[in-house]
Amino acid sequence: MRSAPAVCPNCSARAPLVGPSAGSRCRGCSRRSRSGRATVSGRCSIAGRAVRQLNPGPPMMDLRWARLNTEGPYPLRRGAWYRISRLSPDEVVLDVSRRTVTVPRSMIDLVETLPRRWTIVPRPTNAVQLPASWGEWYVVCPSCRHRAPLHGARRPMRCPRCRGVFAVARDERYWHGNPTGKNAPEHPPPC
Repeated sequence: MRSAPAVCPNCSARAPLVGPSAGSRCRGCSRRSRSGRATVSGRCSIAGRAVRQLNPGPPMMDLRWARLNTEGPYPLRRGAWYRISRLSPDEVVLDVSRRTVTVPRSMIDLVETLPRRWTIVPRPTNAVQLPASWGEWYVVCPSCRHRAPLHGARRPMRCPRCRGVFAVARDERYWHGNPTGKNAPEHPPPC
């Protein structure tokens, strides 16, 4: 026996809900605008009814992307950029694989536009999924967050996952301190 579809708390449509149970809405109310934010007004595409404002929140200012800049217990890939959902003076809420992760603002680098260069990242001491042949440094794709070996790349590199071609950010100082705990060089080797 099938259960009846749930009722959307936003437009009262009887339809399957999406999202976490506390904030679930029908697919018609959960549409996103081009900017990536939830629709602010308009009509639900399923029920055809007017919908209330979905994610009003404070204005985003101009900072839209963030990455972790120091070690912490967060499910973030080193060197990867994540979209900012909310920004406050003390913390940043990031969109990580359709889930929100709250991180202290002091542990985050913030930028206006998504960088289009590979980030060079030092190998962590507890790295189990990185091949030893990659050495003490690897790179993270700015588009899909895929990791790849650095191997002294002088030219733009093609990402094996998303096929994007990006320059390597050799002039950028990304990670603070010595995260490897070894006598690793403070900067990656020159090309």
